[in-house]
Amino acid sequence: MRERGVSKDKNYHIFVYTVWHKIEHICIRNGRGHYRNVYIWAPYPFKTLKCYRENSKNNYKDYKSYSYIEFHCGMNGFVDGIEDMQLLEDISN
Repeated sequence: MRERGVSKDKNYHIFVYTVWHKIEHICIRNGRGHYRNVYIWAPYPFKTLKCYRENSKNNYKDYKSYSYIEFHCGMNGFVDGIEDMQLLEDISN
């Protein structure tokens, strides 16, 4: 089992640009119910924005990309978090 929890030195936020319908259906098993308590890689990349906090508390540096995302399906059968990301293409300026 993987270690879960938020890192104390986490100084970034991740935003995923998509419609909720795409994320909601990650944990559905071809109409046969929901995956529960498993990690699943999405079959298609998402446009993401990762914002890092710079030295001062009010300034952020952003990085845009297309990335494959590994989601965690909770015990209720729905996505409850992002576990991992694999960069496909950097689209930052």
